[in-house]
Formats: sequence, C-alpha cells, structure tokens
Amino acid sequence: MEHFKSLAPTTDNQEPSQSTKAHSRAGHFSSTIKEQLQLSSWLAIGACLNAILFLAIGRLAFTFPVLLITYRFGDALLQAWGLKKTPYMEGSIMQKYSAQLPNADGTFGPKPANQQIVVFLIGARCNHPMGILAPGYKELGEYFYSMQKDVEASAEKYGFLGGSDWTATGERATGNHLLTVMYFKNSEGLHAFAHDSLHRDG
Repeated sequence: MEHFKSLAPTTDNQEPSQSTKAHSRAGHFSSTIKEQLQLSSWLAIGACLNAILFLAIGRLAFTFPVLLITYRFGDALLQAWGLKKTPYMEGSIMQKYSAQLPNADGTFGPKPANQQIVVFLIGARCNHPMGILAPGYKELGEYFYSMQKDVEASAEKYGFLGGSDWTATGERATGNHLLTVMYFKNSEGLHAFAHDSLHRDG
C-alpha cells in the first residue's frame, strides 16, 4: 500500500487555528451580528432605511441599492466565467485528501489513523429573543474567546492541534447556534484543558 504524502508544506511552528484567524478578521463580529436576525428582518430594516433616505433626497435614494446589486451580480458573473479570481478557492486542495498526523520523524505511513486524535465539540446556542445581545451572553463570549486564546498559546501543553468555528443553519431562522470543533492529540490534553482554572471559571 502506498504511503500518504503531505499536500501542504510542513513547518515546526504551529499555525494559528481557523478559530483564532476568524476572530482576528475585521468582518468576524459583523458576520456574527448578521446571523442574529432573520432575513426578513434585515430586508425590513433596509426598506425602512431606504424609505427614510427617499424622503430626504428623493429618487437618488435608489442609486446605492441598484449600484450594490449591479456590482455583486457582476462580480459573481466574472468569477463564474473565470475572468476574476475566486476568493473562496484560496487554500482549496483540488483532489481527494484526508487529514493525517505525521509520525515522529515527519513521515506518513500507509495506514490512516496511525495515531489517536480527540475531536472535541464545544458550543452554545442562545434561546433569548435578543440573541447574542441577551444579558450575560457577552460575558460568555469573552470567556470562550479567552479560553481559545489560552489553548492556542499553550498548544504544546494541551496537545492542541487546531480548531474551526461553525454556525448552525437550517434548525432555526437565525444562526445563533455557534460551535467550535477542536482537535487534541489525546484525551489527557483535553482533560488538562478542561480542568485548567480559566476553563473552570468559564
């Protein structure tokens, strides 16, 4: 059987996880806010704002929405026709692949799952009508972000390999069910993280 080969360059430095990268991006907060209201609510807010603008400046109020729709539609067409680079393809691997942990010497064997790995799902869903603006939810978010920064900074101590953030869709009209998938080398590392003072306080 053929040995697995690395499709990405190897490094001795651990890259920040997708969760940490997402929190550091400027648009992360706005995308979280966006998920707190139903689409019909956002459309109603936009209609009200445009009506106020129409009362203030007349027909010019229609210029911005028409330009925005034209730009978005044109941008999507240019990407679909291959005339513009698609940002969603950044980092995509265009072949079959699987996640593998390398051996101690950096090589990969012929068998998948050569070592154990622990997948830990941690998340929260707000049932309050105000979503993430509900009392206490900000504190919960701050604890969670502190824990993410801690596990990232102490990756070696906990055997932390990385993590990804997810938002549930389809279950509710709003996307206020947040989940982080975290990967650890073993259950001992996960237990050390779970019983650390910061996690216990949270």
